Order: sequence, then structure tokens, then C-alpha cells
Amino acid sequence: MTVHHRSTTLVATSALVAALVGGCSSSATKDSATKDHAGSHSSTTSSTTSKTSTGTSSASGAKCTDLTAAAASAAVGKAAKITLLSSGAAGETNCSIKAGADPDDPDAYYGLDVRPNEGQTTFNEEKQAISGTSVAGIGDQAFTSTTGLAVLSHGVVIEVSGPRSSDYTIPTAIAKAMIATLR
Repeated sequence: MTVHHRSTTLVATSALVAALVGGCSSSATKDSATKDHAGSHSSTTSSTTSKTSTGTSSASGAKCTDLTAAAASAAVGKAAKITLLSSGAAGETNCSIKAGADPDDPDAYYGLDVRPNEGQTTFNEEKQAISGTSVAGIGDQAFTSTTGLAVLSHGVVIEVSGPRSSDYTIPTAIAKAMIATLR
């Protein structure tokens, strides 16, 4: 996998979140945005089914659906639903987190990408490629960019994108909740 693909993944997830936030109130439009996001990954299979998760994962088998609805709700401050958007052959999973019941709420949608089979080198290359700004106190390493927050923890890359690129409070809470699932 190349750094360019990873930057594209974060940008594609951010585009999906933007499409969902930008007034997509019909489920047909949301399904289309979901398919567009999944289609941006050449090695992924699209799925729009929700999954109830156990809340725990070994680092090597981590997936975004390991984050429970309860943990996501605590992170975003309101009831949340996690939907698996796609999963790849290398173990990468991409989810959306819908916070609250209002489909028109501009702060309601977050993207969560989990890549369990990447390490320090790939993380550093990605940070350099998108000019990320280091953040202390989250996982082993973390950085922010205009598209969201990326964290390396236990060899797992966790990326959270959301509607507010300058306020990382909720993405940080989501990332920390995801880190708690890694065992």
C-alpha cells in the first residue's frame, strides 16, 4: 500500500462525511454517498449494514465495528449509530458514526477508518505527505490535518474525520474510545 492511497482514504472518508453533512437527508442520497466512498477503495467491498460489536479487539484484528454504540455515544455526547461502509483485504475497515437523530445536523457525521496492518513507517510517511501537525497524549503517536485526526496505537492506524476540521475534541474522543478496544 502506498502513502498516496492512505491520503486518498482519509480524503475519501472526509468527502463522504461532507456529503452526508451537506444536506443529504434522503436515504437514497446517503446510500449513493456510501457507495461512492466504498468505490474509492479498489480493494474494498461495500456494505451498508450496521453491526453490533463486542467492544474488544486484538490489535492485529482491529476493525471500526469494534467500537460499541455506547462508547461512540459517550465520545460524541449523544446517541450514536456505527455503520460499516467498507472493508478491505488488508484488514482495513471504514465506518460512519451518526450522532443523534437529526439527519440534517451538520455535526452529526464522523468517519472512522481502522487499519490494523500498518506500522510506524507508513504512519510517518502519511504524516509527512499531508503535512500533519503532531498531537501529544493520544495513542503512541497522533497528528491532525485539514481532513481530521490520525493516530497510531499498538500498530493500528486510526483515522477520524468529521465536520469540523479545526475542532478535534470529538475526533479525539472517538479515537481514544477506539484505542480502548485494542487489546
